[in-house]
Amino acid sequence: MKSMTGFGRAAKRIGGWRITAEVRTLNHRFLDPYIRMPSQLADLEMDVRKLIFKYINRGRVELAVRLDADGIAVQKPKLNRAVLESYIRELKKLRQFGVEGSLDLATLLRLPNIFEYEEVSVGEEVKRAAMDTVELALKRVVSLRKREGAALKREFAKRCRMVRRMLSEVAKLEPQVKADAKEALFERIESLKIEGVDQARLVHEVALLLQRLDFTEEIVRLMDHAHKFDQLLKEEGPVGRKLEFILQECHREITTLANKAQSARISEIAVEIKAELEKMREQVQNIE
Repeated sequence: MKSMTGFGRAAKRIGGWRITAEVRTLNHRFLDPYIRMPSQLADLEMDVRKLIFKYINRGRVELAVRLDADGIAVQKPKLNRAVLESYIRELKKLRQFGVEGSLDLATLLRLPNIFEYEEVSVGEEVKRAAMDTVELALKRVVSLRKREGAALKREFAKRCRMVRRMLSEVAKLEPQVKADAKEALFERIESLKIEGVDQARLVHEVALLLQRLDFTEEIVRLMDHAHKFDQLLKEEGPVGRKLEFILQECHREITTLANKAQSARISEIAVEIKAELEKMREQVQNIE
């Protein structure tokens, strides 16, 4: 189990360059990579994307790669002949208006756009080093995601045990809930002083009442969901969406159970269970 939030950084020096890769991952419904790299490494983007898909299954992935010069020139100046010739032509036209003066090198150098600057390209060795640096950063972010996932796993297991204990208490209360409801029905009939009650009809009504109060199925399904939740916690792959679905089903079942039971104590326990489920639901949003 892995968390979806994490950070990883790696750096390497090679051939006069310093390569730095930083990876930050955040919660997201799907795998959503966002890559920023210098133009010298632009042709590596597809390979970098494949690396991300290799190490991460779900979440927003923000990857930034920097390429800094380490004692070498990073830009190469190049004379812009077209701009220079245009300046010379226009400056010569000024003489038609009687403007005196000579056109020297110092004057030309002060004019904008005389030079273009090209970024120095990098060799295959630097590109391979960049890929290695990105992979190392990804491994580090995965390592952090695993550690956070392990902590969340322990928290989920603890809350799951709490929910199980509360469900066991609810199950123990079911016979008393039915007995109380049956007694209340007979007391109601007695208080109304109804004579000549059809016993067969009365038995039938009592049976219907007890059937409406029967929440055994909900208890069984909730216990089954808790078991499946525990099993998913032991899996290595992406389980976030499955866990989220189980929690939704648990919330639906406990709501149905509370409505059926018509018991103050069971309603209190149901509220406590829902509170635990909500805490788990918030945390499961961060699971890959």
